[in-house]
Amino acid sequence: MELIVGIAIMLFSGAIYLLYLAPSNAFYKKWPAINDDEFVRRCSPGISREVAIKVRKIISDVSGEEYEHIHPEQQLSDLFR
Repeated sequence: MELIVGIAIMLFSGAIYLLYLAPSNAFYKKWPAINDDEFVRRCSPGISREVAIKVRKIISDVSGEEYEHIHPEQQLSDLFR
């Protein structure tokens, strides 16, 4: 009985990893951390630095993604997965 419970726990842990942790690892590989200077460089010409950084912060707060992993070329659907 203990062996069955142990196997069930291992299978459950594996399923949790595949459903939640593995996809987020792929996200962070696709969108590596960048600093504010790099973020502003990648923005469209004419965008104010202050506005770009404020929008980045808001998107990070709303999406729950780490601030450093928000890129200006991302689609919103990438962030709200």
